[in-house]
Amino acid sequence: MAMSDELKSNALLNSQVVEQGQDCEDTEIDGLYAAAVAILQQKTFDALDREGANAALSTLEDFYSQYEIVKGFQYNALKVSFLIKLLSSANEVEQINAIDSDSMIEEIESIISVLENDENADSDAASSLISDFKDDLKQMKLKLEFVKDFNHVNEQIQELRDPKKIMMGSKVEDTEKAFSLWDEFYECNELERNDDYYQLVTQIYNSLFYALTIHQNELKKLPVTQFSHYCFDAKECAIKAVKLCEDEDKSEWLALQERIGEQVEELKKLYKAK
Repeated sequence: MAMSDELKSNALLNSQVVEQGQDCEDTEIDGLYAAAVAILQQKTFDALDREGANAALSTLEDFYSQYEIVKGFQYNALKVSFLIKLLSSANEVEQINAIDSDSMIEEIESIISVLENDENADSDAASSLISDFKDDLKQMKLKLEFVKDFNHVNEQIQELRDPKKIMMGSKVEDTEKAFSLWDEFYECNELERNDDYYQLVTQIYNSLFYALTIHQNELKKLPVTQFSHYCFDAKECAIKAVKLCEDEDKSEWLALQERIGEQVEELKKLYKAK
């Protein structure tokens, strides 16, 4: 996603002002520095738009190393902007682990502290920018905590779904535990039951029904009311998984809906023959 011009302006602040310790009496040298800063602006934001925050960070570091410039307020402000951008792009557990989000948060907090103590931080623009960084970081922490919680619950559910493993004494107990974990996650986070909710519930049923064809002794022990509930609820959840899906391609969930219907019929035959 391209960074807006307004955000670029806020992140740069006074882009033509020489960094602390970089004052030059020579107008020509000062002009060359200002021109170099302008090039930095364009290169870093082009890199951000084309290749992402990592590329922008690399461009930023290369610029300051090449010109041997003291890393002051502008450098730190740009770096925090890019780190927050990189952090905000992490949604899956693999992405979060890959970027070491905990260390990144610590780095952002450390740089914000440096910005607050910078002599340039007294200006209204700088104060506003630092405040925005803090708000962004707060939101990122909440998001990452949510993603980590989700993936922790999901990992547990996937293990409970494994038809070759019995975690809680029986596959039926495993399934009930998986349902409980998923419901609890939605309730604790005050989420409305959406396509994600019903899709995972349908997948849990899919795994249970497959397991019951292997562990038919469990199928035969199921009370009629519980068996009927599973059959009805699985089909209803499969319908909602498709209906609420916002993806253009719903083929995966349509196929699962069809498979659930087939499994229900297969299990009904096995259940009657018990």
